Amino acid sequence: MEREDIVGKKFWGYTVISQNRQRPSLYLCRCECGHEAIIQRSELIRGTRKRCRHCSRQMRSPDLTGKRFGMLTVLGRCETPEYYSDQQSTYYTVRCDCGIEFPCRGSELTRGIRYSCGCTRRAPKGGRKA
Repeated sequence: MEREDIVGKKFWGYTVISQNRQRPSLYLCRCECGHEAIIQRSELIRGTRKRCRHCSRQMRSPDLTGKRFGMLTVLGRCETPEYYSDQQSTYYTVRCDCGIEFPCRGSELTRGIRYSCGCTRRAPKGGRKA
Protein backbone atom coordinates (compact mmCIF):
# COMPACT_ATOMS: atom_id res chain seq x y z
CA MET A 1 0.00 0.00 0.00
CA GLU A 2 1.48 3.34 -1.05
CA ARG A 3 1.25 6.41 1.17
CA GLU A 4 -0.39 9.57 -0.06
CA ASP A 5 2.08 12.43 -0.64
CA ILE A 6 1.33 15.17 1.90
CA VAL A 7 3.98 17.72 0.87
CA GLY A 8 2.29 21.06 0.23
CA LYS A 9 -0.84 20.14 2.18
CA LYS A 10 -2.09 22.01 5.26
CA PHE A 11 -2.82 20.32 8.59
CA TRP A 12 -4.29 22.57 11.27
CA GLY A 13 -1.77 25.42 11.60
CA TYR A 14 1.04 23.67 9.72
CA THR A 15 1.92 23.53 6.03
CA VAL A 16 4.11 20.57 5.02
CA ILE A 17 7.25 21.75 3.22
CA SER A 18 9.30 18.60 2.62
CA GLN A 19 9.84 15.00 3.63
CA ASN A 20 12.98 13.80 5.42
CA ARG A 21 14.96 11.50 3.10
CA GLN A 22 16.55 9.38 5.85
CA ARG A 23 13.37 9.07 7.93
CA PRO A 24 10.34 9.17 5.61
CA SER A 25 7.88 9.43 8.50
CA LEU A 26 9.27 12.90 9.41
CA TYR A 27 8.29 16.10 7.63
CA LEU A 28 9.55 19.67 7.76
CA CYS A 29 6.52 21.89 8.43
CA ARG A 30 5.96 25.65 8.70
CA CYS A 31 3.49 27.05 11.21
CA GLU A 32 1.20 29.96 10.33
CA CYS A 33 3.44 32.24 12.43
CA GLY A 34 6.51 31.29 10.37
CA HIS A 35 8.27 28.95 12.80
CA GLU A 36 9.43 25.63 11.34
CA ALA A 37 9.40 22.22 13.00
CA ILE A 38 10.05 18.58 12.14
CA ILE A 39 6.89 16.58 12.79
CA GLN A 40 5.93 12.94 12.40
CA ARG A 41 3.37 12.13 9.73
CA SER A 42 1.06 10.45 12.26
CA GLU A 43 0.97 13.60 14.44
CA LEU A 44 -0.13 15.65 11.44
CA ILE A 45 -2.77 13.18 10.27
CA ARG A 46 -4.25 12.61 13.75
CA GLY A 47 -4.06 16.27 14.75
CA THR A 48 -1.99 15.72 17.88
CA ARG A 49 0.31 18.60 16.82
CA LYS A 50 -1.94 21.48 15.76
CA ARG A 51 0.41 24.44 16.27
CA CYS A 52 3.96 25.28 17.33
CA ARG A 53 5.02 26.10 20.89
CA HIS A 54 5.19 29.78 20.04
CA CYS A 55 1.54 29.91 18.88
CA SER A 56 0.37 27.74 21.78
CA ARG A 57 2.03 30.09 24.27
CA GLN A 58 0.48 33.13 22.58
CA MET A 59 -2.97 31.56 22.79
CA ARG A 60 -2.56 30.68 26.49
CA SER A 61 -1.40 34.09 27.67
CA PRO A 62 -3.86 36.97 28.05
CA ASP A 63 -3.62 39.97 25.74
CA LEU A 64 -2.62 42.95 27.88
CA THR A 65 -2.59 45.47 25.01
CA GLY A 66 -3.94 48.87 26.09
CA LYS A 67 -3.90 48.10 29.82
CA ARG A 68 -2.04 50.21 32.37
CA PHE A 69 0.17 48.93 35.16
CA GLY A 70 1.37 51.81 37.34
CA MET A 71 3.13 54.22 34.99
CA LEU A 72 3.33 51.66 32.14
CA THR A 73 0.96 51.33 29.18
CA VAL A 74 1.10 48.09 27.19
CA LEU A 75 1.48 48.76 23.45
CA GLY A 76 1.36 45.14 22.27
CA ARG A 77 3.11 41.78 22.23
CA CYS A 78 6.67 41.48 21.01
CA GLU A 79 9.18 38.72 20.31
CA THR A 80 11.40 37.56 23.16
CA PRO A 81 14.45 39.87 23.22
CA GLU A 82 17.77 38.13 22.47
CA TYR A 83 19.28 39.08 25.80
CA TYR A 84 16.54 37.25 27.76
CA SER A 85 17.09 33.54 28.26
CA ASP A 86 13.48 32.94 29.28
CA GLN A 87 11.80 31.62 26.14
CA GLN A 88 8.63 30.48 27.93
CA SER A 89 7.27 33.89 28.89
CA THR A 90 5.22 36.30 26.79
CA TYR A 91 6.82 39.71 26.31
CA TYR A 92 5.10 43.02 25.67
CA THR A 93 6.32 46.39 24.44
CA VAL A 94 5.43 48.96 27.10
CA ARG A 95 5.67 52.76 27.29
CA CYS A 96 6.38 54.56 30.53
CA ASP A 97 4.74 57.91 31.29
CA CYS A 98 8.20 59.49 30.85
CA GLY A 99 8.20 58.31 27.17
CA ILE A 100 10.65 55.38 27.28
CA GLU A 101 9.55 52.20 25.45
CA PHE A 102 11.00 48.78 26.30
CA PRO A 103 10.12 45.05 26.31
CA CYS A 104 8.73 43.64 29.52
CA ARG A 105 7.69 40.17 30.68
CA GLY A 106 3.89 39.94 31.06
CA SER A 107 4.11 38.22 34.43
CA GLU A 108 6.13 41.14 35.83
CA LEU A 109 3.27 43.45 34.91
CA THR A 110 0.41 41.33 36.20
CA ARG A 111 2.18 40.47 39.48
CA GLY A 112 3.05 44.13 40.21
CA ILE A 113 6.81 43.62 40.01
CA ARG A 114 7.25 46.17 37.21
CA TYR A 115 5.31 49.45 37.30
CA SER A 116 7.75 51.94 35.70
CA CYS A 117 10.93 52.06 33.65
CA GLY A 118 12.87 53.08 36.73
CA CYS A 119 12.45 56.82 36.19
CA THR A 120 10.88 57.19 39.64
CA ARG A 121 14.16 56.04 41.22
CA ARG A 122 16.23 58.44 39.08
CA ALA A 123 14.09 61.53 39.83
CA PRO A 124 15.48 63.83 42.55
CA LYS A 125 13.54 63.69 45.77
CA GLY A 126 12.74 66.83 47.72
CA GLY A 127 14.93 69.32 45.79
CA ARG A 128 18.27 70.01 47.50
CA LYS A 129 19.33 73.63 47.77
CA ALA A 130 22.85 74.38 46.72
